[in-house]
Amino acid sequence: MFKLKFITLTAISLAISGCSWSSGNAPAPKKINQKPPVQKPALTGSLRGVILDVAYQDGKYCYDISSIDASNGKLPGGKYCGGRLYFSAGDTVYVRVSNNYIADMILIKSGDSRKSAVRKFKQKVAAKNTLKQEPTKKIVIDVPKSENISFD
Repeated sequence: MFKLKFITLTAISLAISGCSWSSGNAPAPKKINQKPPVQKPALTGSLRGVILDVAYQDGKYCYDISSIDASNGKLPGGKYCGGRLYFSAGDTVYVRVSNNYIADMILIKSGDSRKSAVRKFKQKVAAKNTLKQEPTKKIVIDVPKSENISFD
């Protein structure tokens, strides 16, 4: 039994060592040819989204726009630059892009209307608290039971 274990162990070790000796003659790894980076094609199309940020860089206004609707071949959200300041952050807009440059931008919904309404509401609450007004009471008027008309 001991001889059988010894022979099996020796055969396995010779097989493993034989593999390691043959790996020295293995061919050199193939050189991977890297392709030059492909330039992205110029984007042309339209985009509907919300302006997240507006920055002035290199003589143009760059808008970071998050896309709301990407159906029907609309462009994805991203950073697009234009020649003038169209709208501010928080506005919902429709943008026409030609060669990665904003050709036209149309306002769908202003983002300031919601913010200003919240601010006005907070100011009104603060004014009521400082004046300490009593709640308004409704005046109940009964329907008249008789009516008199006099000609003098």
